[in-house]
Amino acid sequence: PAVSVEQKSAWEWCGIFNLALLALTFYLIFLAIRALRVYLRSKEVRREETGLRMLYRYPGDYAIYHGHGLPSTLSDERRDNPFLQQFRDADRRD
Repeated sequence: PAVSVEQKSAWEWCGIFNLALLALTFYLIFLAIRALRVYLRSKEVRREETGLRMLYRYPGDYAIYHGHGLPSTLSDERRDNPFLQQFRDADRRD
């Protein structure tokens, strides 16, 4: 006996195509959201870096009362704060 091959109607192919298109759309939305999160995080890091650079280069020596530990001074933070290390290194190179 001959083996019959079931043929799909146009409506069935349309449903399969729509399902694939829907899956592709969700995947592209997922990638776009992920790229947006990376972009926004990089902007946030640059903004924090700019604020730290301004603090590092601020003239004078002032008392600093941060939310953790004991009070400090601006000169102590310039010398001891690891987040300001990159600006110290840049000043030494210049």
